[in-house]
Amino acid sequence: MSSAAYAACTWNLSDFIAALPKTGVRFMYFQRRDLFAPVVSTALSSWEIGGAPCFVVPAAEPEYCRVYRRSAVERMFSLNRAAPAESAAFSSAGSSGSSGSSADHGDHVTFGFILSLSRKIIIKTRKDSYDEIASLKFDRRSRGECRFRAPPSDSAEAESRERFGSILCDGPYGQLSLSDTYKRDALVPDIVYALYRVVAGSLPPPASPQRNGRKKYQQRGAAPDYKGIGFTSPAFTRFLSETIFQPVASQRPDLVSVQVFFDELSELGKDTNRTILILYDFEEDERNVFYIQTQTALAAVYAAEHPAEATAYETACLQQFLAAVAHPTTGLAASVAPL
Repeated sequence: MSSAAYAACTWNLSDFIAALPKTGVRFMYFQRRDLFAPVVSTALSSWEIGGAPCFVVPAAEPEYCRVYRRSAVERMFSLNRAAPAESAAFSSAGSSGSSGSSADHGDHVTFGFILSLSRKIIIKTRKDSYDEIASLKFDRRSRGECRFRAPPSDSAEAESRERFGSILCDGPYGQLSLSDTYKRDALVPDIVYALYRVVAGSLPPPASPQRNGRKKYQQRGAAPDYKGIGFTSPAFTRFLSETIFQPVASQRPDLVSVQVFFDELSELGKDTNRTILILYDFEEDERNVFYIQTQTALAAVYAAEHPAEATAYETACLQQFLAAVAHPTTGLAASVAPL
């Protein structure tokens, strides 16, 4: 395969994701090497596959993406219901109570591809699930992994979902087919087959204009904003990095990445935009979760950016936010303390 053909595969995947209807769920992804600038900042794309509503988000590398069931993302936002309403930031107050069992906190399918030394496309797939091992502390478990050489676009495997599922995984996974690898979740082979067809150019982007999907969600209400500061404002990103991300990195040298989810328009449930969800991923497959209250945080950002102009309310929000982050049992240190 030529470099131009490989680049076309990358464009096919990017174009497909970009053409999907955008939801009201915002997403940012930070890597440890730069906690001030997200490598991904977007809205989750809506995609129905196999009759299941899903979300798609691009990864840091253009050859990769992640697919979440809508129900999994809804679950992530539901775990904070027990938190006290007055808390500006919290961790353990929202435990699901499912310690030691699958908590469905960010379960997703990773799809990607690379170019082998022999200039062949290798498809790489993985299904990750998360088990709650303590209050809002999770352990990532791989529920299947399969990589294989992409079949030619005119082959029987490419033209038949059933034949495609019979492809054998390479390497240590060579004893199992794609379908056998993911037999606990039959939707995964459907996802992989559809995205393979996207990369190969045989499944074109959806014809619906992206703006139509976005308009549909905007009709549900306005996004939270405080004096011009919103989730996508550079000031908000800078505030999160200085007050949360950097302190976590100082406490945990094994920090790998940070993900931030925000249901901006409460698409996933009533008033879900009142909180912002932060996921810290560490080495050894550990994940910790932290929540912040949206309106308090936005007002706090304004006070931090404009201390001379801040009202008493805005100053109080900043003080409350910093105190909540520093709380000994539900604050930042407690949320990322290693077990």
